[in-house]
Amino acid sequence: MRYLTLLLFLGFITAACTQTAHLEAASGGATAVTFPTATHQPATDTAVPLPRFTPPPATAAPSSSPTPSATATTRQTQTPLPTAALTPTPTSTPTLFEACRPAAATVPHLTIAPVPWSRPSAGTNVIHHGPRDQRQFIHLSFDVEGHASVLSALLNVLDKHQVKTTMFIVGSWAEANSAWLSEIARRGHEFGNHSYSHTHLRQLTPEQVQAELQQTETIVLNLTGQSTKPWLRPPYGGYSEETVQAASTAGWTTVMWSGHGLDTNPDADERTICNTLVQYAEPGAILLLHTSNPAVVTAVDRFITEMHTQGYTFVPLSVLMAGN
Repeated sequence: MRYLTLLLFLGFITAACTQTAHLEAASGGATAVTFPTATHQPATDTAVPLPRFTPPPATAAPSSSPTPSATATTRQTQTPLPTAALTPTPTSTPTLFEACRPAAATVPHLTIAPVPWSRPSAGTNVIHHGPRDQRQFIHLSFDVEGHASVLSALLNVLDKHQVKTTMFIVGSWAEANSAWLSEIARRGHEFGNHSYSHTHLRQLTPEQVQAELQQTETIVLNLTGQSTKPWLRPPYGGYSEETVQAASTAGWTTVMWSGHGLDTNPDADERTICNTLVQYAEPGAILLLHTSNPAVVTAVDRFITEMHTQGYTFVPLSVLMAGN
């Protein structure tokens, strides 16, 4: 009991000292001795709002390329790369062995009756080409000149392929090679007129043109019994309205060509001659060669072989023009 009374007494003393200290501090007395006490928030009826979090301004994260918007500006069309125009590869001129088959003995698809052939009357229409029809006829004609050895070999080639043709004769050559003129006739070919002196007919008067033609006609007729009428090939291919008229009046039709073997060129060889002839070959073609270039012999051999294989028949000029 005594202990309980003591404890109550001590509690009273402690409370009294604490109240005295607070009163002295409030009245400005001696320095107050304070004891640490808990800090209390002021009591209010309204709750103090928590600070609101405001997010910082959004900044786009750096990237190598921005993502395009679905409604962005119109998408640029990629310019297509230029494409090279397709250009046909030029076909090179075929070589002799591509265009002209190796020489071989061949026969024409149609059999041609032996000389003489019916010849038309002379006219003033200059002939460049024969009928383009299904007969597939080609006329391979020769202006006869130069050394007779070339002519001899050429006649053998024509015999080999059973080809008959028209030979245009220069009168002065016929005088110097009368035996070979007769041989041409014996082999079954026909004659045409190539003047006497191989002069440009345009340089002559109409009377001189007729004299040139008549002189050659007389030589050929006397040596072979054949006429050169009505076929005239003017030297160098030169003619005029006056020469055509003068020749027609005397009994000759002026004949040119649709293709030339270019055998008179200085660098012409069997390859170029044969290839050139192939390029001009077609139904009704009149092709021109000469008997002065030895390369003509092999070129003609191969050319005839090639054309026979393609279904062509080589004919004299009178046979070619019989349909006109």
